[in-house]
Amino acid sequence: MLAGVLALWGVEESCRPKAQGMPLSLGLFIRSGVGGGLAWLGSKIDYRPRPHRVERTFRVSPDVVDVDGTAFKRDDIHRVIIKSE
Repeated sequence: MLAGVLALWGVEESCRPKAQGMPLSLGLFIRSGVGGGLAWLGSKIDYRPRPHRVERTFRVSPDVVDVDGTAFKRDDIHRVIIKSE
């Protein structure tokens, strides 16, 4: 599809974020039956948008970056941020 492609990367699905901690008052609420059920439900649901939970691929060449079939020309790209969590 792209002539002169320098590199091809496959990006795998990342793990969903874990809970980082909670205050004491919230901890006491979670110990109750309702709070425990809500905590269990919250640990099972992935709140990220669906497009963020699938594998994606991108290709890089000197003139174009192709992300899942959408090509971005070099002159149109002003800033690129790539995060690995």
